[in-house]
Amino acid sequence: MSINNSNLDASKAWPQVSSPATPPLHSSPLSIKKPRRKRFIGISVLLILLLLASGLGIFYFLTHKTSTTKASFIAGHAFFISSGQENAFSTRGINDELVIDLHNIPPPAQGKSYYAWLLNDTSQNNFKAILLGALVVHSGQVQFTYHDPEQSNLLQINSRFLITEEEANITPAKPSPDHSTWRYTAGLAQTPDPTDTINHYSLLDHLRLLLSEDPLLNEMGVAGGLNLSFLRNTGSVLQWAGSARDYWNTRGADAIHGQLIRILDYLDGVSSVEADVPPGTHVIVDKHLASIALLGTPSSENSDQLSSDYLHLIGGNISAITSAPGITKEQHALAVEINTDLINMRGWLENVRVDAKTLIIMPNAQLLQPSSLSILDDMQTQAFDAYAGRLDPSTNEIQEGVVQINFALQRLATFDIMPFSTQ
Repeated sequence: MSINNSNLDASKAWPQVSSPATPPLHSSPLSIKKPRRKRFIGISVLLILLLLASGLGIFYFLTHKTSTTKASFIAGHAFFISSGQENAFSTRGINDELVIDLHNIPPPAQGKSYYAWLLNDTSQNNFKAILLGALVVHSGQVQFTYHDPEQSNLLQINSRFLITEEEANITPAKPSPDHSTWRYTAGLAQTPDPTDTINHYSLLDHLRLLLSEDPLLNEMGVAGGLNLSFLRNTGSVLQWAGSARDYWNTRGADAIHGQLIRILDYLDGVSSVEADVPPGTHVIVDKHLASIALLGTPSSENSDQLSSDYLHLIGGNISAITSAPGITKEQHALAVEINTDLINMRGWLENVRVDAKTLIIMPNAQLLQPSSLSILDDMQTQAFDAYAGRLDPSTNEIQEGVVQINFALQRLATFDIMPFSTQ
């Protein structure tokens, strides 16, 4: 599957908004006292990492369900999660687990058992099914997590979910062809968008670009979807911003400059970063990982063409999802929320770039002045907000960062499990 960026209208994919001015440090709820805030950031980042790599991710899903859980015809949900064993150059460990959460399920008949399956796309010629396992019902509830033994990217090849009721003493190798044994089904919409005259992408296609595999990233040697690389790279920017701030305390001016270069490498991308760094500055990050910028360059942001940076590429897919055939009301509402969160993220990352550009041209002596420390503090604050979100001081509401956006994007690929019907 190839991607053609010209098919995504930049004016629709990404609303043009001016970046908010850098707020004063005291506007952040995390900056009451610098030492206390610093400890809070360290603890918060640690908790976020634990959330991403542990069962707390499951808790997030189970406590952030869509309103469809209240509808009587929805038996529950299933959703993909990652084991956390992945790396940037392999698809292993990405979407390699599936969590099943069912409610009000009657027990199977005597001598029977429920079996859960993942099925491949309807467009595939050969029917293929993965047995997830036998489901045990406790007081009408089913809680089950499938761990793929090969850590395969399940979303890349599967798009349908099925529960059958079959003999308990004989584990089936594939679902029974007798539809009278089929009890519950779900699927991700696969109808091509008629308004997409170039790629004919479906909702499923966009979800795979975001969550599973993106051809543009593949060309750069990076595995996985746009979402995961966006999350990783924003986390790296936060890490470098924090260490740059710490190097000021140890008078490490050269080390600060090194971290500023890394930050701009990721924000601008390797093809455009030279415009924001002193002449002769070399890219010092892995060029594959920085091949796609987190932010578009100023020229591309004002262009009629869609910029090939993470914010525009993710925003373009989200925009297309809102009009994709088969999208549910809950998916549409979630996509709109994600787009708003991306707009906030743009402002925070733009502020990080402004701070980094201001600092990187300073000579070492000036870089170690107290006035520079306030800029380093602000850069760290903006990077943290982009990664973890913040409490908006004007509305007292949560503004989501990339961690929450990551979970929201995963929720777009949730199966709404319903009783099977032949009609």
